[in-house]
Amino acid sequence: MSATVLVLCTANRCRSPYAAAVLQRALDERGVRATVRSAGFLLSGQPVPETGVRTLRRRGYDLSEHLSTRLTPALLQHSDLVVTMARSHVREVTAQEPSAWPRTFTLTELATLAPADRPSAEEDVPAWTSRVGAARPAGAALGDEGDVLDPIGRRRGAWKAMADQIEHGASAAVDALAPALRRQVRT
Repeated sequence: MSATVLVLCTANRCRSPYAAAVLQRALDERGVRATVRSAGFLLSGQPVPETGVRTLRRRGYDLSEHLSTRLTPALLQHSDLVVTMARSHVREVTAQEPSAWPRTFTLTELATLAPADRPSAEEDVPAWTSRVGAARPAGAALGDEGDVLDPIGRRRGAWKAMADQIEHGASAAVDALAPALRRQVRT
C-alpha cells in the first residue's frame, strides 16, 4: 500500500487543503504513490473563503469543492507522516496522541530537516521519522517561528504569501522524502 500523509491546520479551510493539494501533485509528478489528506481542529463542512478559491485557482488549484474535515483519532493513527502549518498544531496533535510526536512536523521544519538529513537507501518514512523525528528536542514545538501564514480574514496578498510558503516547503520536503515514500509499505 502507499504512504499516507495527513496535513493539518486550524480550520482546514485554507492552509492544509492547499498544502495537501500541492503535496499530492508534487508526489504524483515524481511517481510516488501516496495518499495526502487534510483536516483541522474546528468544525467540519466549512468551505474555503472565496478570496482563497480565486487566488489559488490562479495557481492551478481548484479548492472550490473543498469542505473542512475535523481531525479524528483514526486519521492520526493511520498516517505515516503528519504535516502541520504551525507549531501550535504539533503541540495539539501530540497532546491528543503522544505517540504521534516522531512523525509530526511543521511544513517548515520538514522542509529543513528532510533535505539536511535525507532518508538512507533502506529507510521508509516510518524509519526516517523514528530516527529524525524522535531525536528532536521537545522544545522544537515551542514558539511560532516558521509557521505558515494564516490568511483567513486577510486580503489577497496574504493568500499569495501563504501559497508561496507552502509551495516552497512542499517542494523541498518532497524532493528529499520521495525515495522513502516510494519504499513505503503499509501493513
